[in-house]
Amino acid sequence: MERAREECHEQRPGWLIETVAQDMRYALRGFRRNPLFAGTVIATLALGIGATTAVFSVVDPILFRSLPYGHADRLVSVGLVQSLEKQEFTLGGFYYFWKDNQTPFESLTSEGVWASAT
Repeated sequence: MERAREECHEQRPGWLIETVAQDMRYALRGFRRNPLFAGTVIATLALGIGATTAVFSVVDPILFRSLPYGHADRLVSVGLVQSLEKQEFTLGGFYYFWKDNQTPFESLTSEGVWASAT
């Protein structure tokens, strides 16, 4: 009989909202009893949400958005691979040789990031 009553109660339209509201009231009562714990929880949530937002704002343009070029699916990266760090790079002389003598590509361009030594 009790199981049938619970199933009937769970079929009501506002059941989930009522349950969440009840859980929120319970959590707020607990936070009032222990403000240090409440501050720790709020700081942890804020830090987690901030870190997630920062990571997503960096990853979103790289992984999820298409590149701002026509035929972005035809872009390739060429270069030499350094065995220790597995990073691709092209030395100046090789780049000019490849740019002048390449035939499979429409065009070849480069980009660089230079860190200033202090």
